[in-house]
Amino acid sequence: MDSQDQQPIRFETIGEHPLLLLEKGSSTRRFLEEHAESHGVKLVPELEVGSLDLLAQFARSDFGLAFLIRA
Repeated sequence: MDSQDQQPIRFETIGEHPLLLLEKGSSTRRFLEEHAESHGVKLVPELEVGSLDLLAQFARSDFGLAFLIRA
């Protein structure tokens, strides 16, 4: 999908989309799960991977939505 075609997604509806997440135990995953829980959202990943690079690659290939940290 072209970035110009993307629409914002409300966090409360994130579970309606295929999610790509880092493996359990990573600090990014823990933060995201805590944030989701505080908003009553349950995260059910379609795919769990061990690296940010791989996560970004799957997201760019339209496998689903990913949360990435911008440095």
